[in-house]
Amino acid sequence: MLAALKLKGFYLTPGVPNTTSVTQETDQNYDPFRTHYRFNLKALAEARFVKKLTLGINDLPLIVFGGTDPETKVELRALFDLAFSPRIHLSSWKKWGAVPLTRESLHSDKV
Repeated sequence: MLAALKLKGFYLTPGVPNTTSVTQETDQNYDPFRTHYRFNLKALAEARFVKKLTLGINDLPLIVFGGTDPETKVELRALFDLAFSPRIHLSSWKKWGAVPLTRESLHSDKV
């Protein structure tokens, strides 16, 4: 099965049962993402409110990837880059023993 999956581009790595709260390393990045998202959303909403403009689904890329709003000229942070950069990922993966692969997550009090 492992060989067949690998030929299809899937890499299966074993994990310790009942440890997902510790071993889902990328989940560590979502708190900073939410924080920056709320900051950008609030800044854009306040600037639009002053000009009596609304927010729409088309504003989502601007909120997530940052830039200057053409309507209000407000500058928004590139929050996706802040929360999910390679440096941030590697840091959280190393903390829980995913890069390099170690047994670090087994030392957690949650396991």
